[in-house]
Amino acid sequence: MYIDSNKLGRAVLNLTHNTIDAAKREVSLKIEPIQNKLRIEVVDDGDGISSDILDKIFTRGYTT
Repeated sequence: MYIDSNKLGRAVLNLTHNTIDAAKREVSLKIEPIQNKLRIEVVDDGDGISSDILDKIFTRGYTT
């Protein structure tokens, strides 16, 4: 499987930007190649996603 590097870059940038908006102080981003795959991990010290909007987070265009 081939990935469009521009789309992947935008996805990581958006994910990181959203994480920074939600974080209080710390954000870490780790990208690790594993065989023919990438593992992308973003961790922040924010409060997390509240249960009342959890079912909406993958809805296109949804924002808090």
